[in-house]
Amino acid sequence: MAAYRKRKVDNENRQLNDDWTVQYCFVPQQTNVICLLCHSTVAVAKISNIKRHYETKSIEISTTLSGTNEQLELNL
Repeated sequence: MAAYRKRKVDNENRQLNDDWTVQYCFVPQQTNVICLLCHSTVAVAKISNIKRHYETKSIEISTTLSGTNEQLELNL
């Protein structure tokens, strides 16, 4: 029986989608993605991880910084 190699997430070359920056306030930095609201990183740049982080940790911050994108950039 052949031994199967495990998938490694590092080899998948995941990139941040531009829509996620506007929608979930994340930006790429080197090999990670960083939340603009709380300045923390997410392990893997997948939509499910980014959405979960935004909905659980950053939603309180984003409601206090309500306004347009220009105001959000000025507050950061």
